[in-house]
Amino acid sequence: MIANDQLIAYVSGALLKDERARLEAQLVNDEAALRSVLEQERLDAALRAMFGGAAEREQVRQAVLEVVTGSSYEDVKSNVMRVVAAPRFPFLDWLAGWRGVFAGGLAAAACAALAFLLWPHAEPATIGFAQLSDVRNAVVIVRNGSDLVAKDGTALQPGDTICVDDGGTTVVLSDKTRLTLAARTEMKLGVGDARELQLLAGRLAAWVAKQPADQPLTIRTPMATARVVGTEFTLDAAPRATRIEVSEGLVKMAHAGVDSAVEVAGGEFALAVPQSELVAGLLPAKQTTTGDMGSRNPVTWPFASDSPWNRPIGSGATYADVQSHVLNLAGNGGSVRPASHFRPFFVAKPGDRPQKIVSRFQDEVLATTPVSAEALRDGGDWVNCTLIDPTRAIAYELTGARRQGDRIEAMLCAPIQLRGPGVGGNLFSGLPAIAGIIRAGELERGIGHALGVSVLHTALNRRGPGGGPFVWPARHMPIEEKKLAQMGNAGNVHYGTLLALPRNLDLATLGVGNSGPAFEIARVLQSHGAYVTHSMPVDQATGDWKQPHVQFIAELPMETHWQKLDADISRVVSHLKIITNNAR
Repeated sequence: MIANDQLIAYVSGALLKDERARLEAQLVNDEAALRSVLEQERLDAALRAMFGGAAEREQVRQAVLEVVTGSSYEDVKSNVMRVVAAPRFPFLDWLAGWRGVFAGGLAAAACAALAFLLWPHAEPATIGFAQLSDVRNAVVIVRNGSDLVAKDGTALQPGDTICVDDGGTTVVLSDKTRLTLAARTEMKLGVGDARELQLLAGRLAAWVAKQPADQPLTIRTPMATARVVGTEFTLDAAPRATRIEVSEGLVKMAHAGVDSAVEVAGGEFALAVPQSELVAGLLPAKQTTTGDMGSRNPVTWPFASDSPWNRPIGSGATYADVQSHVLNLAGNGGSVRPASHFRPFFVAKPGDRPQKIVSRFQDEVLATTPVSAEALRDGGDWVNCTLIDPTRAIAYELTGARRQGDRIEAMLCAPIQLRGPGVGGNLFSGLPAIAGIIRAGELERGIGHALGVSVLHTALNRRGPGGGPFVWPARHMPIEEKKLAQMGNAGNVHYGTLLALPRNLDLATLGVGNSGPAFEIARVLQSHGAYVTHSMPVDQATGDWKQPHVQFIAELPMETHWQKLDADISRVVSHLKIITNNAR
């Protein structure tokens, strides 16, 4: 019997001429050894060709495909890694007959050669489709109806469902994308496509590697679909809601049951709930400096002295005409509307009981603060309002809220620092709803801050300097795509635009007298101006809006003759300009 080391030396060409001739004579009578030699020679030839030039590799590839007749190129490709992962040892797996020897030997060479040819530039990897890491406590993989207990390094297959009972785990995809699954989370891997996943329930935090622009990572929940090119975010699939919070990058989120979609950038969130358009906004900002407020009441006159809301227009400011194909300030004028956009606010007293503000659709506490007993009616209608804590430091701007027994449920809760800069909030402009309001009594005693103003939605230019309808102090907000499409694509009116009366305008020429409500609004429009914080919809069928084209926001009650005030305000707004540079 010929020893294995002799066969290896023969195949590798290490035998001397006489020894080689003697062994070949023995091979004639040793069929098993001859089969092994033939198999090894074919494997050696394939490997040599594999490391040759492009022509040699293509020749081997075609030869492999000829051998595996009846199998398509994609079928062979899909099975290569499985075969290579369980290598065959020719000396222990001889095939019967010369025909079998040829097919078996070349098939072994084919697996190694094809693995190289199909992935010639791939870096060494420890995973194929995906694998688990950081497995904590009970994690089960459901595969083809069977439950498998997972551990670190467990390889995942397309169609697997990962069920995290307690603790957590991390799924690492082949492109190094990491998805950390929290407790009570179920996620299913796509079938045949690693770029589509299903978050069936629970919460994940994701760091997504850069994806091909035309093949984003897609994560579906029962309520929404998120498409990711490359970013960092958390995704929470509750039974009645899906919420995404983006740390950096950009995610496109679409509602699964409603025609509604938004792009969510870093520092923003979006929420999908049943039978409602997506709600989106800013994530809570970090605590800001208290600022210099002097003796001002932060409720009726909020924000720091150097806030854009409290800083006068600079002496070097430059002005430009309002450019919009929609706004007609001379023809349609303006008004003061105390109920259009104003949110009633309730200030808690030191003895008021703390209450939890919880999400309407998720098991999540949004905030805990003392709440005035006058705030909201138990089981009443869902309303927008503002709750202010007893220290008058934070205003909680609530969207779609009502009292439910010992707690308050709300769709959104945006905490606003009343002693901060006043540049973060959840209006479409990214500004606080409490900013720029004409407070009760201010028309009589004077206004010392910039106003907030609402303009026609279609008057806004969606192509602002930063790629959206925003200029400072407004900031990028995730706006529904269909609402964004209703805006224009030209002009100089955006969210955050500062409208003002020129400094050289003689207010006496406006025809509103030299005192009273209209004169006071004209005076502050000249000293501080008004920031565009809101937008008003138009009739989509006619594209028309017959009401005043700009509206200032006021608080009730106010002692004034509203019809006369609107007529006077219309005279004032026809002279408005846009501040292009607020130089001091």
